[in-house]
Amino acid sequence: MLNAHGIVTLGADLVEACVLALYAEQTAERPVRAAPLGGARPLPAAEIEEYARTLNSPGLFRKCWDFMLDKGG
Repeated sequence: MLNAHGIVTLGADLVEACVLALYAEQTAERPVRAAPLGGARPLPAAEIEEYARTLNSPGLFRKCWDFMLDKGG
């Protein structure tokens, strides 16, 4: 995070960098949406490790990229 400037993401290619930016935006938005419902609960460490392992996939990045293009952005 850059103070008053947003975020910077890096990836192996444009698709990965853009999808990581989308992931960051969605991750930041979730606690805000959860607050009126009693707040977000932290994930167990094992789930965090699994997500870190399984979500870092070029195929998944491409799938997300294609979905966002089809959706209009």
